[in-house]
Amino acid sequence: NDAFLYRVYEDIYKEFERISGISGITKAKVLEIGAGDFSCAEKYFPSVIKSDVESSSDDVLIENHDVDRLSYPNNYFDIILAKDVIHHFKNPIDNLVELSRVLKPGGLIIVSEPYWSLLGRFIFRFFHPERWDTKVLRLEIDSLDPWISNQALLYLLNSKFKEEFKNRVPSLQIKIYGPTYGLAYALSGGVFSRTFIPANLLLVIYKLEKKIFKITGRFLALNIIASFKKY
Repeated sequence: NDAFLYRVYEDIYKEFERISGISGITKAKVLEIGAGDFSCAEKYFPSVIKSDVESSSDDVLIENHDVDRLSYPNNYFDIILAKDVIHHFKNPIDNLVELSRVLKPGGLIIVSEPYWSLLGRFIFRFFHPERWDTKVLRLEIDSLDPWISNQALLYLLNSKFKEEFKNRVPSLQIKIYGPTYGLAYALSGGVFSRTFIPANLLLVIYKLEKKIFKITGRFLALNIIASFKKY
């Protein structure tokens, strides 16, 4: 019911659709991992199957799946979506192997993840309930709590653990796209602690920052979109 937060998340799914390249292809098979109540994937991907570890309050089909063992055959999906999800994977590389298994050759895993800008590193390290840790020696997360995560996962897969990822998942190639939101989202408090700042004012700031993200994104963006293409 928040106009600002809804606009931010809707824009992410619009970008997912643009990157997917399947607009108007009604027979495309699409899976969303970790859909949850904030998903609006069905608006842009009519045939999407939405999966989460918890049930949802909306009336769109959500199937409960363990990402370690998806109940789909090989080469089944055209597109897999994951908004702010993969940094919660307990065995990230193994889980990406499993997603690759059910993805068709040429298909995409499109993700939205925390961005490693200067503002992002500061906020994620000192003010966010989920950790940001680039000094880890392994990517696996021991806790079974689904909310325990490492928000630096995408950054690590594309830097410190790049060779390990490439060797273990040679079928997937990472591509980083542009940032999606930044200062306006920080001022809003996000979904954890929404501030008193009105949505209309935040939308003005949001529109302005998106126009100049090519210059300021590396300093002020909090979220980035990436894809894993299967070859």
